[in-house]
Amino acid sequence: MKNLLKITLLLFFPLAISAQETINLDLTEVVRLAQSDAPDALIAETRLSNRNWFYQSFLSGYKPQIRLDATLPDFNRSVDRVALPSGLTFFNRTDLFNSAGLSISQNVTQTGGRVFASTELQRLDVFTGPSEGKQYFSTPIAVGFEQPLFGYNALKWNK
Repeated sequence: MKNLLKITLLLFFPLAISAQETINLDLTEVVRLAQSDAPDALIAETRLSNRNWFYQSFLSGYKPQIRLDATLPDFNRSVDRVALPSGLTFFNRTDLFNSAGLSISQNVTQTGGRVFASTELQRLDVFTGPSEGKQYFSTPIAVGFEQPLFGYNALKWNK
């Protein structure tokens, strides 16, 4: 009775049984798939990318460097003690300080030194206190050469 029930169910409710798709590949395609999807291949690609960026970082030490420094705005409120001939006086002082500087430098591999040129502009606004007003300080251009006297030349040794 049980067998008859199974046979009846199979005849009236056919199951859709299908095999997996078959893919026809030749040897070169199999090798290409194995190489592209293998964990060792992915690790090697990542390692190559990391070493390439490490090398680019190393080369950047031998290229000119541009640097921008800024202090935007530095607000200060303080009580200053000023010694006057008539005695000690306290002043409330409120000021605002801004500065911006630009520099370019190039490492010199042969000596381990650095050639640079820079410029800077500063502005001080004093709102309250004995010397109210605006003051500007500037360094139109500064050109120089920095050379370490004692120590080894890391730029030359790394190359």
